[in-house]
This record gives sequence, C-alpha cells and structure tokens, in this order.
Amino acid sequence: MKAVKIFAALLAAGILLAGCGTAEKSGQETGRSSSFDASSENVSEPLSEAITEPLSESVSETSSGAGNTEVSEISFTEISEIPESEPEPETICSNEEGHYSFNPHVFGSRYLEQFGEEKRDAFFAFVDALRNGEDSFPCPDADTAGWCAGRLQNFFFPVAGSFIEAGVWRDGTAQIVYLIPKEEFLQKEQEFEAAITGILNDCLSDDYNDLEKTLALYEYMTMNHVYDREMAGFSLEWMDRQSPYRCLQEKRGICNEIAGLYNYLLLQAGIDSEEMGGAVHYSTGLTEGHSWVYVTMNGKSYHIDPTYGLTESRPPLCYFMMTDEIREERDCFPRDTYTLAAWGDQTRLHCEFEAADDTFAPMWDSVYLGMNRANQEIVYRDYNGLVHRFSYAGFPS
Repeated sequence: MKAVKIFAALLAAGILLAGCGTAEKSGQETGRSSSFDASSENVSEPLSEAITEPLSESVSETSSGAGNTEVSEISFTEISEIPESEPEPETICSNEEGHYSFNPHVFGSRYLEQFGEEKRDAFFAFVDALRNGEDSFPCPDADTAGWCAGRLQNFFFPVAGSFIEAGVWRDGTAQIVYLIPKEEFLQKEQEFEAAITGILNDCLSDDYNDLEKTLALYEYMTMNHVYDREMAGFSLEWMDRQSPYRCLQEKRGICNEIAGLYNYLLLQAGIDSEEMGGAVHYSTGLTEGHSWVYVTMNGKSYHIDPTYGLTESRPPLCYFMMTDEIREERDCFPRDTYTLAAWGDQTRLHCEFEAADDTFAPMWDSVYLGMNRANQEIVYRDYNGLVHRFSYAGFPS
C-alpha cells in the first residue's frame, strides 16, 4: 500500500483533481519568514505618528472574489496616513537556543474520533519502531497495519510516506518494509526532525499563544513555498510522489502537500488542527478537489488555506481564519463537501464541522504586516493602502 494516495476516497467520489489552483507565482523562491515585530523601535515609531482615535463603526467589507460579508460593530485603530517607507521586516523569533522539541506522537482530534484510540496507539507504536530502526511493531489487525503504513503516516509522520510500506501482519505484529536502505531512512528521519524543530524555533517564541503560533506559521508557509505547477499537471499520475515531506524538502508542492506540511507544523506546535478536503464547484458543473487546514481554538473552528495564500510579498489574510460562509461564498466550496483528507465522505459519519465565528472578518481584505504582541494587536494593510491594528486581546487562546 503506498502511503501518499491521499485523495483516493475523493477520487472514488468523482472529484476531479486538476491542480487545486492558486495565484501563479513568478521569480525566485522567497527566503525565510519575513515577519516583523510591530512593537520594536524601528517599527512602532513611524506607525504611531499617524494613529488616530479608535473607530467603532459598522463596516461592510467586500471580499476579493465574489460576494459581500457584512460585519457589524468592528473596533479597530486606523492609521490614516501611510508611512513614506515601510519598516524593514525583522525576525520575531527569540529561541536562539532552540526551545521547541520534536513530538513523535501527534494526531488530529477528529482523526481520533474517527479511527479510535486503538488505531492511534498502534500508529504511535509504528512511529516509535521507525525512529528506532525496527522491523516490526505491535498492531491489533492487518487493516490497522495497512492504515499505519499507508495514509496515516503521510499526515502524522510525513518522512515515512515515501519510504515505508506495510508488510505481513501475523499474531498481533506487523512487519515494516523499508523501500530504501534502513540506514538511509534513519538519516532522513533525523534530518526531518531537525528541520521541523528548526522551523518551529525560527518562527515561534516560547510564550506564543495558539493564535500567534497559527499566524506565524501561516506566514512562514505562504512566504517560503511555491506552487508546483508541473506536479499539478500530473497530479493523478504522480500521486505516489506527493507528500508534505517533499514540500518540506523542496519548498514547493500542490495543495495536499502544502496544507499537509502546515497542518503537521501546527500539530507539532500544539494546535488542534486537521487537513481538510473539499471540492470547488464551478459554474460549468465541473468540480476540483482541494486541501486546506481546519483549526479549532477554545471550541471555535476556522478554515486556513496556505496554498491560496502563497505570496512573494506580504501574506494575504483573506485565507486566514475563515468561516464556512466566506469559504463557500467567495471560494465556491460548498460546506457539505468538507471531509478529513484521509477518509473522504466517510468522515461525515463520525465528525461534524462548523466554522461560524467571524471575529477575523475585518482582516479578510488585507495583507499581514506584523504583530504587536505587547498590545496583542495584528498590524495589517487593507487593499486601499490603509494600515490598521486588529486587537486580539479578547480572543480566547
């Protein structure tokens, strides 16, 4: 069983995977995250000169794409004059010594609802065996062995997705088949762990809350990766080549690879996150499969689409912390098509999805500039060129 055939269930349902489109990028790949701390001296001074009194008003925001989103009683501080020169971005990381460590046991909460503790625990045993270079792991049945060395590894231990297959199951033990020399796999696995923790320590500080982690990693993904149009053109023929691990290595991918890597980073950072699948429904009647990420914080869920957010400049916030309504009206994803990416329509027999909180609607027509963590503000620029500060002080985290 190959591990990376992520959308088999969606394909069986007749959904066309034709590249899960995004705005085309040109030029060279961008470098590391370019976030700046809006509380630092070289940023706060030029911004603060133009700050007006806080505004509390009813605003009708028009989303890029289709449809309008009515937002009432939005409070934000507006900067009415644009600084002549935008401050140079700075790194927001404070973990020079590397305080984040790799967690081999990550698993989405909704996957746990669907697959259960026995299958999850078997998967954790599978991961432990791989990290130790072992040839087998305890497993309750052959079906679970196939899932562990199949779809699940691509979501929750991506380094194994292209190099490991399930072997024979007998009497509570499943064999592991290494597709490359074991020593080579162990080297790749150690490099994978170092790369993941390196990203976390580059992007996050130890005291970040869940929202700050999610935003900082969204910035990293959208500014450091490009859309792989060659892979998109052969997305069905080359399914065995697709994985979040490839995206990590090559800094490019299609939607399931980009969303998969972002989701894995969020899980490593302690965020309740899932990779979602759905289908764009075009007016012509055609459908196109797509993947993005679904996060839950204090009982409220949101859609985040790092593929649609790919950029060479500032990350667009129109694809960050979206509701079901805006995902459907603007991007043509009917909410009744949402599934967990590994299991397709069967997901809805086990899980419910609802993203109704529009707290972040004021930022949907803007690009991200940075965070002022001292004041718990997100600094962003709208499409008219005005700079605003969004307070997340009351947002639970």
